[in-house]
Amino acid sequence: MNLPLYLCYFFLLVAFFCCAFLCGVLFFACTLAWVRAVDGGHSPWEINEALELLKVRVLLADPHWYRTMWDDQPATLMWMLRGWFAVTGASVEAARVLVTVLMPLALSAVAARAESMAGRWAGLALAPLLLVNPELTQLLGACMLEPSSIALALMGSMLFWSRIERPAGWAIVGAGAVTAWALSVKLTAALPSQVAFWVFLHALWRARRGDRVLRLRILGNAVLFGGVAIGGAGLLLAAGGHDWSTVRDSHVRGVFGEDGLAGLHERTNTRALADAWWEAYASLALVPTSLLLAWRHPRIWRWVFPWAMTLLVSTGVLWAYPFWHNYYLIHVALPMTALVAPTVALTARALWGLQRTLDRQRNGEGRDAGTTGRSLLGW
Repeated sequence: MNLPLYLCYFFLLVAFFCCAFLCGVLFFACTLAWVRAVDGGHSPWEINEALELLKVRVLLADPHWYRTMWDDQPATLMWMLRGWFAVTGASVEAARVLVTVLMPLALSAVAARAESMAGRWAGLALAPLLLVNPELTQLLGACMLEPSSIALALMGSMLFWSRIERPAGWAIVGAGAVTAWALSVKLTAALPSQVAFWVFLHALWRARRGDRVLRLRILGNAVLFGGVAIGGAGLLLAAGGHDWSTVRDSHVRGVFGEDGLAGLHERTNTRALADAWWEAYASLALVPTSLLLAWRHPRIWRWVFPWAMTLLVSTGVLWAYPFWHNYYLIHVALPMTALVAPTVALTARALWGLQRTLDRQRNGEGRDAGTTGRSLLGW
């Protein structure tokens, strides 16, 4: 049976976009696999991964015992791993594969959004900026609460960002549901999820003098997204048998410690945060240039502003938090990398344009020289 020509072209187009997306995902997954192969499968996060696998064993043995031991940490990731292990078998390698699938999907969503807002090659800039830091690269594929929750939070936020000015629909509900899923894995997913809040504020500010219908649409989408995200997270916590007050005390009130703001100067994480910023040196060096470009180009400012505010707020929260874990560097490195991606893209495009201009000039000079030589020879 022969298909019409237009259907053949349609299927070829779909296959092309699917292959392009899968190549981006497979590139990052293969990079993580290569890092694992080079270090023999070892990771600086092995102790943390072992704790998560221990939680799975405890949950399988007695869910009530799990809630007693970890009353402030929902078992969402543990249930995910339990279902995954039913297919693959229980091992740290299988657990890493699950996270290695989630994280490239999230980064692909960020890259796609960067391409649509900051121009071509902005998404491609994410990979080299992230891979410069080997510790971060291994963290992105580690079976831990932090990378798993952040991957889901980024997917929800990027979906909300792409639909905020469009009529409300199931996409906004889906974005809120994915964000609720992220918050139920770990409440620190609120740090990367805040990019959706800054996107909402900036979209509302841009529409301040525009159509009233557009402003109401943006506001309605934000309320729907936030309601589904917060309400869904609460329902998932309640379904797991967790006391919301305990989770609130450990994750919210814990930021201020027992002595509140009075003892803040004695327990800040200034040195640890400075190290985390320095470890993202490749992106850090480009931050001033990105802010300058955003100031001169409103389109780039739409991309830079949410990430800059996310980086600023996350840094402030982690600076005041009474505890510090090395894997918190992910909350610094990811928004900083997204913030500076347009700088790399614009620089690459400028260099590419300069190279093409020089090539055209050389070709023109060659043609002129040839014409002059033929005229002198009388040809």
